[in-house]
Amino acid sequence: MSFTLGRIRFDLKSPTPARVSAPGQTQSVNIRAVAIPLKTYYRMDATLPADATLLWPLTDVLAPEGLTDSRIGIFGWRGTEENGILVPVRVSQVAPTTSQGPLLTIQASFDAQKVKWRWGVFGEARCSAFGQWQDAIPRPVTAGWPIAIDLSKLPAGTHCFEAVAQSGVSTDWSPLKLRIDIPAQ
Repeated sequence: MSFTLGRIRFDLKSPTPARVSAPGQTQSVNIRAVAIPLKTYYRMDATLPADATLLWPLTDVLAPEGLTDSRIGIFGWRGTEENGILVPVRVSQVAPTTSQGPLLTIQASFDAQKVKWRWGVFGEARCSAFGQWQDAIPRPVTAGWPIAIDLSKLPAGTHCFEAVAQSGVSTDWSPLKLRIDIPAQ
């Protein structure tokens, strides 16, 4: 999984470390990077103080394993790992030239025929009414395939997010429920 401001972009051949930040956050954020392909084992955990930038070296571990920018996910969260609120992070080797909206990448652990998502405002420790379901994929995907959901149209603030996936062999829907924070642009 990944929750970023724009797509992750880095060059494994460059000796320059990637810069990871969490724009708009006023408290420290936990950071986790993971390999996206199934059965590829990589994980980086760090704590990012408010208004700080993490320098993420790429040449020591990611480059030898061939973990390019399309094969890595990264996200941040406030609070506990079990009940935290996801916050998007920005990853770049150079300063971004334009503001980029939040992009949530999820994956199903099975071949999915349909994946849908919706959101509602989180306030007073609960979720408001959710909006309509939206399609996340135009065609079926295989297990572990990254599914990118553009959240740039969501207003700033904390939201409840739900995604559901259905395989071709079942009428059951597998849910994913998250709380996410969209920073002001």
